[in-house]
Amino acid sequence: MDYLLPILGTLICILVFGQFCWWTAVTFQAHRNCVNHLDQRQSQLRKKIDHQFRKTETAQEKPWDGFRKFIVKKIIAEDEKSSSVYLVPEDRKPLPTFYAGQHLTFRFQIPGKTKPVVRCYSLSDGPNENYYRITVKRCPPPSHQPDAPRGLVSHYINEQLAAGEIIDVKAPGGSFFLDPAKQNPIVLLAGGVGITPMMSIILALLNANSKRQILLVYGLSNSTQHTFKNKLSELAAQFQNLKALTFYSNPIATDQQGTDYDLPGYATANILEPILSNPSLEFYICGPPPFMSEIYNGLIEHGVSDEKIHFEAFGPASIKRTRQQTAVTGADDQSTQHYEIEFCKSNKKITWSNEFENLLELAEANEIELESGCRAGNCGTCELDLLEGDVQHPDHAKANTDKCLTCVARPKSNLKLEA
Repeated sequence: MDYLLPILGTLICILVFGQFCWWTAVTFQAHRNCVNHLDQRQSQLRKKIDHQFRKTETAQEKPWDGFRKFIVKKIIAEDEKSSSVYLVPEDRKPLPTFYAGQHLTFRFQIPGKTKPVVRCYSLSDGPNENYYRITVKRCPPPSHQPDAPRGLVSHYINEQLAAGEIIDVKAPGGSFFLDPAKQNPIVLLAGGVGITPMMSIILALLNANSKRQILLVYGLSNSTQHTFKNKLSELAAQFQNLKALTFYSNPIATDQQGTDYDLPGYATANILEPILSNPSLEFYICGPPPFMSEIYNGLIEHGVSDEKIHFEAFGPASIKRTRQQTAVTGADDQSTQHYEIEFCKSNKKITWSNEFENLLELAEANEIELESGCRAGNCGTCELDLLEGDVQHPDHAKANTDKCLTCVARPKSNLKLEA
């Protein structure tokens, strides 16, 4: 009987080993089945996402080339000085989205004018596929030139433009916009009608339920020009991540501090001093040239890095970035070589002078008519073929090597222009 014990022990070991192998095989198969199931689920999910992406991509309207016809859907007065214009495409196709802060370029056929007039206006609403909105303030003559003509297009929009009329519009563009991928806090500094791109930024963030911290510093004259006053109050009360600080430089008798505005006087960078030590802050500036220069220079003096400051300027450049001063100085040194600028169609040769900021000013001073719009290198209306030579564009201006944006370009050599 003793010989049975080793046999029994061997059988037990074989049985245990077999059970272990069976359990391992079952577990491995179950794991394999689970992996295969997950792979299938992931494959299905990828296909679903890809299908949805393709569907969205197909449905998404692409930005168009040149001008597209838009119908004025409605015009709403925002305050005593400005109105919002709602625009829908005449072809009724969906609208391409845009980055909050960008602008539209318009071509207006104004009664009494033989040529179309081109202007740029910031979008003042968040992106949507149904309409675009701009908000335009009547532009009076400059304070130092009271007899100068008032703003041609701004008064046409506020006083003559009517619902149902058709306007030529270029696709949204411009380098002044909010990066939606970032989450760092932002400070929006608006002067007067400079509130329009800021409103687009605010609405884009809040409509997307962003928790990004937003501080709006808004400087204006008084309640008669307080664009979006009620809407901003409503948003600030509804969203904890939006704070607004309003300055009235010239309040009227009925304006009440604490109700209509927060502080009297002008908005400056000094008011931001307590928070300027935060390195993650980014600043966006838009408004009249004096306002923008004051804010920009103030931020630089307080140690804010130039890369953190973004600004939008229509009309003659109002801010010269500190990082561009060396490049501009270099251009000035080279310009003492008296470059010869040839406008081929006009059959005129003119010597470049440092008294001009750009080639457009040079042309206008010599009675050469060139098309122009924003005068800030944004809209592309002033673009000319560069037949010969080389020019210098500021960092924000996007131009091909064989093109010249005359409203911001300066010569780096003798030039031949198709004009």
